[in-house]
Amino acid sequence: MVNFVDDEATLLNEKNSIAELEEKAAKAQQRVRDSFREYLRLDRQRKTEGSLSESVEQRWRMLRGLLNMAFSPGLKADFVDRRSSLRVDTKIKVGFNLADQSMGAFICNISEGGGFISSAICPDIGTVLSLKVWIDDKGSAINVPVQVVSVIEYDGEDVVNGTGMGFSFKAVDPATRKVLDHLYETALDRE
Repeated sequence: MVNFVDDEATLLNEKNSIAELEEKAAKAQQRVRDSFREYLRLDRQRKTEGSLSESVEQRWRMLRGLLNMAFSPGLKADFVDRRSSLRVDTKIKVGFNLADQSMGAFICNISEGGGFISSAICPDIGTVLSLKVWIDDKGSAINVPVQVVSVIEYDGEDVVNGTGMGFSFKAVDPATRKVLDHLYETALDRE
């Protein structure tokens, strides 16, 4: 004979456990967002003032290391990031033309200097593209010159970021730079 009371209690406990895990995950994501905002504030201060006090510099370095590990879980604790800014996962719709063909894709991570586009078809390293970047849900977009700096092609093995290309932003005007900075600062909101 089946004991529905015990089964119902077990299901209720499992639902409560799932809800608790979801709540913990949401709190952890919020802590990462808060840490990223603090990192950005300190990073701006560091760039405008040229340096930070020793204790604030230590806080900046600690945040950078923790966020690197949060954004790239496979990194080892002794990883040394050579980028001038953190790479942040995001999802930003983009388009570009390649050999008279319009391509649609997504930026799946971004830094202040560039990012990675998930795309089945990629141009050669060194190619300069005009990247159409959608900046909101209303269809507003900007054109940004980028240069392809790496290409990852699917070779039948698991690829962390999938097939796509790394790019760096080329010289951009101040207004475009401001929009790109905003996209970077709000990247976690579009994940």
